[in-house]
Amino acid sequence: MAKLVAIRTSFRPGSNSGLLLEAALEGARGAGADVHEFDLAKISIGPCRACDACARTGRCRFTDDPLMEIVDAAWGAGVLLIATPVYYMAAPAQLKCFIDRTQCLYNRKYTLKDRLPAEEVARRRGGVIAVCGSRIKEAFDGLDLTMKYLFDSFQMTFAGRLYVPHVDKPREIANHPEYIERARELGRRLVEDRGEG
Repeated sequence: MAKLVAIRTSFRPGSNSGLLLEAALEGARGAGADVHEFDLAKISIGPCRACDACARTGRCRFTDDPLMEIVDAAWGAGVLLIATPVYYMAAPAQLKCFIDRTQCLYNRKYTLKDRLPAEEVARRRGGVIAVCGSRIKEAFDGLDLTMKYLFDSFQMTFAGRLYVPHVDKPREIANHPEYIERARELGRRLVEDRGEG
């Protein structure tokens, strides 16, 4: 059974990214995933302090927040799925703090050369669901590049994305059943396409 770690980031009740994540997790559970959820809006994660301690250990030396619990869970998962709104064409602050604090994984891979075999990286899957109110066609470009390098640090293949523009009001995504179905399919596919069995 594939372990899937899901991270939601929106502070807003009835968030569109959260509703899409619920559909994706329905699809993932239907494909046999063991799902573990974390909500960044309910915890406090401090910023990276650029102390470079993780360049020697591969782990963040600060333990005043639950960051490493989430990082360890995601590292041990076969699938990592992140659902987020987009603010100013980028990751919101709560997600960006999480991403910056995974510098420890970057150092683990690139400084300490602690790398997984290529065939294992190919089976480890990362996916993202993102929603924004903008109609600008480049609205997700910044987030997409950031997520590419986040999954690289987790030594995962960036295997799926669902980007939904021009959806802004709470629960507005309910008016777009096609996106809900695409989210359900994304969750299923991330679990089933891992090349196991």
